[in-house]
Amino acid sequence: MARLAHVRLLARSRWHETIPIGGPSGQGPYLNGAVLVETRLPARQLLRCLLEIESRLGRRRPQSPARTNLAGSGDLAGSMGLAGARWSARTIDLDLLLYGVDCYESRLLRLPHPRMSFRRFVLEPAVEIAGWMLHPTSGTVLARLLWRLNTARDDVAIVATGSQASTRQAAEWLSRKLALTLGCRWWKHEDSVGPCQVPADKLIYMLQPCREFNGAQPTCFRQEEERAKHVLARTKLVIVWENRPVKDRMEAATEAQMRSDPMTAGSPISRGPLALILTTDAQQALAEALAAIRAIWPAGAIGSAEAPSPATSPQAQNV
Repeated sequence: MARLAHVRLLARSRWHETIPIGGPSGQGPYLNGAVLVETRLPARQLLRCLLEIESRLGRRRPQSPARTNLAGSGDLAGSMGLAGARWSARTIDLDLLLYGVDCYESRLLRLPHPRMSFRRFVLEPAVEIAGWMLHPTSGTVLARLLWRLNTARDDVAIVATGSQASTRQAAEWLSRKLALTLGCRWWKHEDSVGPCQVPADKLIYMLQPCREFNGAQPTCFRQEEERAKHVLARTKLVIVWENRPVKDRMEAATEAQMRSDPMTAGSPISRGPLALILTTDAQQALAEALAAIRAIWPAGAIGSAEAPSPATSPQAQNV
């Protein structure tokens, strides 16, 4: 990377050996690191350079017809073959995590990286060299995100960000399925929340690991201790499943910016680790949510994953 034109390497972290999160079972440990660079290259061009480095170092990304058709034959996604075995072992994997404070969404690239705010194996090396950098969609610096992961309770919040019945039903379905799959407690949070958090008219479900849970079906209940005003400020992870295609979200974000809508144009949902899932596929949403929770919950607090059955997916319920 230091030999790229218009790129200057400023700092690099040490290597961090970590256990694999998600993907096929039986994988060995991973080596993760971070670098800080100064560049005049646009984000998409820098990403293209990173993918070319991957190719020179021996990585082969299998071609994905679905991604090619989605992006178009002339798009970088089609020419580089970005899809492969999800979260499986690879020779090298170079991700563009942050590009200053820019926020950008396309079928190829999302900035900041959509999963960096809740992954310790990303944040630990990044904080080592650039803990002062702002994570723009969370509204806080990287060091603060890592501190939250290390100190907050293991509670996870699933938030419905819209008032439509389909959005709320999707959030409830995801909460139920996560609780059954992970063997954990869950309940609906009904209190209002404070400033810089989700407004009071939004729906919030809470998950909490239960290490001595006997495997029976969890029941929905409320805990009095959860009646705090700033519930999202105390959770380890907030999950938002926007049950719509990326294209629709990009169009909505553009419209929000044009009318200066603070709730959708850039005001953070949570000033902490956030998993924003953009898909209309229930099984993909569940897989993303499970991987996010496994990245932040301690070993032994969760069970084995299950795939959602078609009969109970939001699509089957016309959610």
